[in-house]
Amino acid sequence: MSPFSETGPYRLPMSREAASKLAATLDGFLWDPSGPQTLVVGARFIGVVDPKRALTADEVDRVKKGLDTLESVLAAEMGQADIWAVSEKGLYSIRKLVDSARDALSTTAQSVIWNTALTDYSEAGKCLAFERFTASGFHSLRSLESVIKQYVLTATGKLPPHNRQNWGEYIDQLDKSKAPAAILGTLRSIKDNHRNPLMHPEDILDEREAISLFQISGMSIGELVNDMFTRGLRPASHP
Repeated sequence: MSPFSETGPYRLPMSREAASKLAATLDGFLWDPSGPQTLVVGARFIGVVDPKRALTADEVDRVKKGLDTLESVLAAEMGQADIWAVSEKGLYSIRKLVDSARDALSTTAQSVIWNTALTDYSEAGKCLAFERFTASGFHSLRSLESVIKQYVLTATGKLPPHNRQNWGEYIDQLDKSKAPAAILGTLRSIKDNHRNPLMHPEDILDEREAISLFQISGMSIGELVNDMFTRGLRPASHP
């Protein structure tokens, strides 16, 4: 019953008390400390009451009352416990979104992209799991933006000045560095149709949109990483 103590993860003190009383009642029927040493429990021997002995009517009544009390108290406390249930999002299990969202990225991408990108992609998965859809979209785009900046630094050797660090400038820099037209087109589409609108407070994402943005960002990250290697570029470390 330790998980149900007042300091455990499930704070059900009344249920713990009822369960302890029921356990004490059962112990009185089952164990005889003064009897023969017939059973090892932990590091000590204890005596066992004759297993063939039938419980008396009074003993049965005490067990039933103890069970009824425990069930009633547990139902009441569970009804007020801070417990929530969340459902799968698309094809993604909640456990994977919470614990290993970054595994949606290739192992190669995970090994070379900046930690900021990995952290944001993991946060996007957690927000998606717990239905914070707009927040998930923000983190997905932040993750992709980190990899775009990494590609710019890798391809050009420097980042734009802080007052010009924006998606439009990044895409222009990649265009000048001869990035593939398909990648540039994808990034422009994400900028115009997702990133820029999401900067406005009235733009709220639903589940379908958040899942789509999570996937699009992940695929785009993979394409950027693959293209760096295809062009023989060594992904730059975080400045």
